[in-house]
Amino acid sequence: MLAICEIHVYMAEPVIVTVKKSARGQSLWQELLRHVQISDSQYFGLQFTDSGNRKCWLDLNKTVGRQLEVGSYSDAFPLELRVKFWPQDPRVVSDEIVRCLLAVELHEWLQHGRLKCEPQTLVKLGALTLQS
Repeated sequence: MLAICEIHVYMAEPVIVTVKKSARGQSLWQELLRHVQISDSQYFGLQFTDSGNRKCWLDLNKTVGRQLEVGSYSDAFPLELRVKFWPQDPRVVSDEIVRCLLAVELHEWLQHGRLKCEPQTLVKLGALTLQS
């Protein structure tokens, strides 16, 4: 049996990836990376909403079918490419696409009030995201 996954990649068109239900999350992840061409993928992960309406990270070592409850969606199972780990020093990120994706996520966090920090820091971060 196959799992059809619709992966939302920030501001781009969703990527449709089909893997076997028995495949590990790593297979789904590798297939996505072939489509989006992120060379430094260590900062990202795939997030989905489980049946209890909780946000969860796809475990790359577990089977896709067991995690995503394949068959519970009519078309494709929705996932999102999200920042899982922030770089300690963003200057070390050499991949332009990765820097752009990090900036987009930071902008989204600022816009929706998900980032808790001092007001001065928020102003600086806002200015930096506008420059990116």
